[in-house]
Amino acid sequence: MKLFQITIEILLVLGISQGALAAKKAKKTAPSIEEKQIFSMPVSQSAIQIEAQTLPSRKRKSLEVGFSTWSPKFALSSYLSNTGEFGRANLPLLNINLISHSIEPGAHGQLSPTIGFAFINLDRKASFDSASTVPQIAHESLNLFSLRLGAEYMFSVGSQFKPLLGLYLLPTWMVAARTELDNGLSAYGLPVEASFDLLYDSQKLSKLVGDADLLLGLGIHDIYGSVSGADLNGLGVQGIFRLRM
Repeated sequence: MKLFQITIEILLVLGISQGALAAKKAKKTAPSIEEKQIFSMPVSQSAIQIEAQTLPSRKRKSLEVGFSTWSPKFALSSYLSNTGEFGRANLPLLNINLISHSIEPGAHGQLSPTIGFAFINLDRKASFDSASTVPQIAHESLNLFSLRLGAEYMFSVGSQFKPLLGLYLLPTWMVAARTELDNGLSAYGLPVEASFDLLYDSQKLSKLVGDADLLLGLGIHDIYGSVSGADLNGLGVQGIFRLRM
C-alpha cells in the first residue's frame, strides 16, 4: 500500500515536470533588436525616374479681326426709276470676334463658342433732272450692323496649319437715312453664316505680340438670308488676324 502511494507521487511529479517543460518550449520569445535583420538593395541612379507633373493648360480666349470681300447686291423701292442696286461703298465687311476656348469634346478638335460684331456700309445712286442743264446725282447710304452668335470647331491636325469650321446666327439691323431716293429704312432680320477657314500659327510672328500667339488665316464664308426684302445671300473671301491670349 505504501509502495502504491510512492508510485503515484512519482508519476504526478514527472507529469508536472514534463508539462512545464513542454510549455516552456512552446512559448515564443520576441526577437531582440540584435536579432532583427535589415535588408537593403543598391539601386543605380539611372533606374531612378523623376516624373515632372505638368500643370493643366489654362483656358485661353482669342480676339479676332477679319476683313471680307462679301458684298450683297439688292434693289429696294425708290422714287426714281433709274436707281441702281445697293453695293459695297468703300471698306470691306469688318468682323470683330471674341472666341472662348472652353469645350473639348474629344482628341480630334476643340469647340469654341463665339460672339462678335460685323459692319458694312452699302450705297446706291441715281441721276435726276434739275433746274440746270446738268443732271444731278443722288446718293443713298445704308449700314448693316450684325451680331455674330455661334461656334467654331478647330480640328487638331498636329501642325501649324489649323482648319476650322464655323456656324453663326447674324441678328442684323439695316438702317438708312432719308434721301432724295426714299424715306429711309430701319429693319431687322436673322440671316445665318457658315465659314471654313485655315489659320497659320507662327512662333516667329508671335514674338511680335509678347505673351500672346498671333495666328493669320484665310477662308471663305457664305451668308444666307434677307432683311426687309433685301437679299443678303452671297459668298466672300476673308482674311483673319487672331490673337490668342
